Amino acid sequence: MKAIYRIIDENGRVYIPKAVRESAGVGSGDVLELRAGRDKITLTKARITAPDPPTVEDILEMLEAVPKAALFEATAKLTAMLGGDIN
Repeated sequence: MKAIYRIIDENGRVYIPKAVRESAGVGSGDVLELRAGRDKITLTKARITAPDPPTVEDILEMLEAVPKAALFEATAKLTAMLGGDIN
């Protein structure tokens, strides 16, 4: 693709033409990583992935740090939310 020139507007925005977005595989809603260097700004499509959910062991390890009184209170609230049935 040949060079395309754009002017930065008064709010710091730059319009990226559709052909450039399509060529780069980016579209509405995509997250772009911006990096600034000497006389240049690089835009890269960010590869964001959701973290893996915690394992039961991870949750139990976190709960070990919680005071027992708080755990009993949380258990009572959850039991009430479930209508008294925790099975």
